[in-house]
Amino acid sequence: MLLYNDCEIRTRSIFVRSTGTRLVWSWSLSRDIARMLALWLTVSAVWLVRRPLKLWRPVTIGFYPYRPRPWYLIWNVTTFLGVRATDDPRDCDLLYYFEDATRAETDLAELARAGRPVINLACTDIGKDRVTAVFEEVFGYTLSLDPTRHAGEAVAKSTRNGAHDGRIVTCPIPAPEPGLVYQRLVDNSVDGRVVRDIRVPIIGREIPFVYIKERPLATRFGNDNSRVSFHETAELLSRAETDRLLAFAARMNLDVGSLDVLRDRGSGRIYVVDVNKTCMGPPVMLPFRDKVRAINRLARTFEAYVDARAGRGGQEGTTP
Repeated sequence: MLLYNDCEIRTRSIFVRSTGTRLVWSWSLSRDIARMLALWLTVSAVWLVRRPLKLWRPVTIGFYPYRPRPWYLIWNVTTFLGVRATDDPRDCDLLYYFEDATRAETDLAELARAGRPVINLACTDIGKDRVTAVFEEVFGYTLSLDPTRHAGEAVAKSTRNGAHDGRIVTCPIPAPEPGLVYQRLVDNSVDGRVVRDIRVPIIGREIPFVYIKERPLATRFGNDNSRVSFHETAELLSRAETDRLLAFAARMNLDVGSLDVLRDRGSGRIYVVDVNKTCMGPPVMLPFRDKVRAINRLARTFEAYVDARAGRGGQEGTTP
């Protein structure tokens, strides 16, 4: 059975075609799907209420090469706003390059010729090798290492985005494995049992808030969080750190998306380990009330960003 041609539902798993991810059916997966469905119903209800009251945004965004599905964060944001989505580059106020791939697999010449602003047009490579190189360029300290010379533990992971295949290796090793990056092991643990990631949403040159994602140390490289919480940016990041993260996003050509950031317990330094331009979310384990709060905050910020990119200058029909 196919779902939107993106996912193939099998007897014991769901296969995500765009990323090659295979999700095995389990109680936790069923629980997560139920939570996503509850959010989908809520966001759709907001859209249904806003539309007859003429509260939706009078703007059309052309997504290319395909429109985001309901499990993507930008679907929640634009549906909440009432933005009209289309896949016709000629029938829109501005365009949005939306392709769930580590490196661009689509010819973007048509977008470049469209004569309209394009969100994320130049964000065509979010491989972890590029992420690491740009991070070191912007922050001035290293995340990568030479596994043939380093002595001690290191992290080996695929350059592909969303693989969640990191593992700890003991160095030195005879030779690096093709398709992998080798990085220092950042100690982002709390009380020796839990690791803590900081998820940083990016919209234009703003960080509207951040999440803390926690999971057991034993599954530190996985994507199954045990707890997620919503925080104001200043609670977790200094002004200098915020400025550098925004500079990093600009250098990655990321207009809208998110960063995964780790804070090293020993040095206090932050490290950007992942860039996402087609984020899913909000995170499943975020409490429902905070999911709605996050979408509302993102919608406000995105609305102002769209107005600025499209040269609209704050028209009527703004988010209440």
